[in-house]
Amino acid sequence: MGREGPDLRWLAAEPPSERQLASGTAGAELALHQRQLARGKAVVGRNMMVRGALAGVAQTQPA
Repeated sequence: MGREGPDLRWLAAEPPSERQLASGTAGAELALHQRQLARGKAVVGRNMMVRGALAGVAQTQPA
């Protein structure tokens, strides 16, 4: 099918390295990465829930 899912390429982005964390320069980057990860998981979860609901409705409706 031609359906495209959400763009999750940013999930593959590397979190800050140990050296960056040790130097203290990546604290904000790490916090941003964690927020993006949490938001992405919430969006994916919501999309899955909506798809499940739509599939359930489609099964109950006559063709």
